[in-house]
Amino acid sequence: RQKYNDLAMPHQSAIADLEIADIYAELNLFSEANATYDRIAPVFTRLKMGSEEARTRLNHAGNLSRSDDHRAVKRELDRALRLFEHENNRAGQASTLLARAELEIGQGEYVQALDTLASAAAFIAVSENPRQIIDLKLLKAGAFFGKGDLVSANERFTEAAKFARKHRQANALQAALSGLGRLASMRGESAKAISFYKRSIEAVEGLRATLTADEFSRSFLASHLEPFNGLTELYLLQRRLSEAFLTVEQGRSRSLL
Repeated sequence: RQKYNDLAMPHQSAIADLEIADIYAELNLFSEANATYDRIAPVFTRLKMGSEEARTRLNHAGNLSRSDDHRAVKRELDRALRLFEHENNRAGQASTLLARAELEIGQGEYVQALDTLASAAAFIAVSENPRQIIDLKLLKAGAFFGKGDLVSANERFTEAAKFARKHRQANALQAALSGLGRLASMRGESAKAISFYKRSIEAVEGLRATLTADEFSRSFLASHLEPFNGLTELYLLQRRLSEAFLTVEQGRSRSLL
């Protein structure tokens, strides 16, 4: 970046700054990442680099989502979406809409989230990005669950699990199986819930690696500990105490990792 400055190449210097901001976020240095994103977004605006500014604002929103500043997250997502629309970047539009829907679900705006996901689905149908397809199904399941439509939630979790297994997306498979376990438990189907939770834990145990930035959050850790907690509760209800204790220890091991 410094050499680009010396050579009076502001475009390349700004891109290097964006890479630095993304690295800060990857290293969980949230304050440094936010400060850098704030500084370089106006630079891209001035240089008329719409694609890079859109990426900056989307990544900034993702970093801000680890805080409680929902207004700032929404502001960055709105700006990113307008820029991606101007660039006619369908993949970027889909990613931004998925992020907006996740924010809306977190705020309990389930009907609005489903509308947002319907818009995202149109772009995803064109790009056919497997990761986005899985995220779409999982977010739809979460929105239906929050809305109280448990039948639709079960259908989406089932679809997500099949698709995630097909494309070897362990994180998504874990989340889908955990959701199916939670729904089975709510229906009083203990045996089925235990089976789903065990399969979800198997997926979690296959992720023995350092967490990346988008995974290093309380919401991510909570989702990965959910099958351990759900399985423990079921074992306690059945007085299977040694198995409950072992499951708690497995969950602690994962959280420490």
